[in-house]
Amino acid sequence: MPVDASTTITVPYDTTTDGALNLPRANQRTRILLIRYTITTITVPNTSTDITTKTVTSTLPDATYYAACDSNNLITTVDGGNIYSLYFNGDTQVIYPAASAYDCCVAGLLNPPCGAIFNFGVFGSTCTGVLDGTLLSRHGGRDPTPGKTALYAQTIEKIKSNVHVFQGAYAFLTDYNYTLGADQLTAFGEQQMVNSGTDFFIRYKDLATASNPFVRASGQQRVIDSAEKFNQGFHQAKLAAGGSKDAQYPYDVVTISEEAGSNNTLDHGLCTAFEIDGYKTRHAAQRTFASTFIPAITSRLNTALPNANITESETIFLMDLCPFETVASPTGTPSPFCALFSQPEWEKYDYCQTIGKYYSFGPGNALGPTQGTGFVNELVARLTGNPVDDHTSVNQTLDSSPDTFPLGRTLYADFGHDNDMIAAFFALGLYNSTPTLSTSHLMTAEEMKGFSCAWTVPFAARAFFEKMQCRGVDEEMVRVLVNGRVVPLESCGGDQMGRCTLSRFVESLSFARDGGRWDQCFIDTQKGGEFVNGETFGDDGGGETS
Repeated sequence: MPVDASTTITVPYDTTTDGALNLPRANQRTRILLIRYTITTITVPNTSTDITTKTVTSTLPDATYYAACDSNNLITTVDGGNIYSLYFNGDTQVIYPAASAYDCCVAGLLNPPCGAIFNFGVFGSTCTGVLDGTLLSRHGGRDPTPGKTALYAQTIEKIKSNVHVFQGAYAFLTDYNYTLGADQLTAFGEQQMVNSGTDFFIRYKDLATASNPFVRASGQQRVIDSAEKFNQGFHQAKLAAGGSKDAQYPYDVVTISEEAGSNNTLDHGLCTAFEIDGYKTRHAAQRTFASTFIPAITSRLNTALPNANITESETIFLMDLCPFETVASPTGTPSPFCALFSQPEWEKYDYCQTIGKYYSFGPGNALGPTQGTGFVNELVARLTGNPVDDHTSVNQTLDSSPDTFPLGRTLYADFGHDNDMIAAFFALGLYNSTPTLSTSHLMTAEEMKGFSCAWTVPFAARAFFEKMQCRGVDEEMVRVLVNGRVVPLESCGGDQMGRCTLSRFVESLSFARDGGRWDQCFIDTQKGGEFVNGETFGDDGGGETS
């Protein structure tokens, strides 16, 4: 329980972290509560051998907060107030003076001890609990798509054929051989999903103890495997929480076909106009921004590797190998490819990825958010308990059956791809305040109002949609979290904790409920010029899901 307002606590403070407290790593799987404090006194010793302390006093003893990773990989309160954030164990009220929060955030770890701390958003004590929760998740870390893995292999073969001496940061290439496969989950990606299932159980323990989640997966193998690994982690956590083997395990996974012409809310493909012309704006935008930084990198690489004759497309491929080789490591050890590029270059790379999503599945493409309307209407059905009302990408056969789309369940988990998650986020209006993205200069995630690839759709990305009952409010309330960050629901007048009443939330979804421009999907469209594969970031140039 929270400490009393009169209680004073002194904790170790590290003055080298720009005013950020070294926050703790819990050594148990319990939730570590985050209480809101203000600074009352600061003691700075005269000698470097003394422990610098801050004395803090609780100012909101009735408000419990959970932690989230901030954009700078330090921990602050989710609501961003000008206050310091400390952890204490809910049972012993002891603050853990360990400096590992930064490591948890940077690694994006979801398993305890990190997962027990960092995967919760604001949840005010005025709410009695979550009534039901829906998870929308990307699959875990994977190998490149077939087209890209072939291009990466060719690039490495070319460099090693043309260059015979590798020095400095490039020395690892002497013994490096390209061994990545195609499309499937890596061991690291599998573990991400096991961790995700464990975290899901911990997050919704009261609900999960009594009921298993209803699970769906889009029909690509890596997505199905992700759902099954999630179920494994959930089951393991359930056993660890107290019990005998769950007779329902292994849990069923409803698989939605990705075959051409199939209705699937977790994988786009039906909207003809989008599939034909939906990527041209994206490719043009990415080419424009890439021209501001890729040529200089290419020049530097060719200077360091004489006779390599690396092209600008191949420069991008080498940058791609950083994340792909990293998730190919069972432990997620950063690849030496990562060290070939500077932090500012990585920020521009990430922004170019973000541009690609914005101008294809976001508002930079008139039919981008349209691809997410089906999922939104399914979410409305789950939140309200009413049958799905949709004439876009919903599979009517599956959604009309209580066996394959039940209503009235407390927990749901859907697994798909990053592109479709982006489309759903914009169809939901989660990032309505995001300005038009520049193609000439970099914009930060803060300038984009929280929208960026790194923040929204990394491997194993997770969005939670929660319905809760809160005291003093006659109606149920809804909140949304994307990778641990509470999304301010501005389109429905969300409160300071990011919550809207259910009716206002549903009302704000008029774009999806009215069809989301689906009628424009089948207007005759003449296919434009081909885009050269490799001049874009992320997935294969033709727009394969990733």
